[in-house]
Amino acid sequence: MLLLPPFIILSVFPVLPLSAGDVGLARLEPKKDGYFGLNLDWANDSPKQVYRRMGFKPKVYVRFFEFPMSDDDFAILDESAKLVKPHRALLLVTLEPWQGLSSVTQEECDRHTKQFKKVSSRAKIFVRFAHEMNGSWYPWSQQPTAYKEAFARFAESLHKNARNCAMIWAPNYGGGYPFSGGQYEVKPDSPDYTILDTNHDGVVNKLDDPYEPYYPGDEAVDWVGMTIYHWGSSY
Repeated sequence: MLLLPPFIILSVFPVLPLSAGDVGLARLEPKKDGYFGLNLDWANDSPKQVYRRMGFKPKVYVRFFEFPMSDDDFAILDESAKLVKPHRALLLVTLEPWQGLSSVTQEECDRHTKQFKKVSSRAKIFVRFAHEMNGSWYPWSQQPTAYKEAFARFAESLHKNARNCAMIWAPNYGGGYPFSGGQYEVKPDSPDYTILDTNHDGVVNKLDDPYEPYYPGDEAVDWVGMTIYHWGSSY
């Protein structure tokens, strides 16, 4: 379980075995136990300071980046890997395509995953790509067709180029779905509206499946995660 302050819990569970030689373990799955991690205020804190304060070494540290990442972002990611390496920890990188899903081109996917391969030689990386896609508050929200294509494109590139990395598919907890009123709420005239109307009653509402339409497939997903906000669908 990964705790993200102030009020978010992200739980992740492995999905896929790699091969018979991997004894059924998914990418980055520990042979025993699990991972506990933190999302630091990186400007004012560090893994070293966490250990001094708390007396234990978290196994995962979280960082957020806008996608596409800049050269400066990759430098920050590499520095983060250097900081967690002495603690034998992993990085969990949340990639946010604020420019929209059209920005997830093959060229950008390959550019990122080749950089991730370099960084993962210091610290292995979980990639939490375009999280909370079933919400209505992000530019990548409630667009299942484009979302699944983008996720699968990035995952294929990552699996090809960076073995020490794994993909996390992380929707928001479905309480309050479809989170009506958000800026990016699916519109009835969108082709995706029909896809999200999973019970085929003509409307997208709380009776529809908040997860399955967004799932990009077992080949793309290594771990399943979930974001849970403590206040539910309203304060």
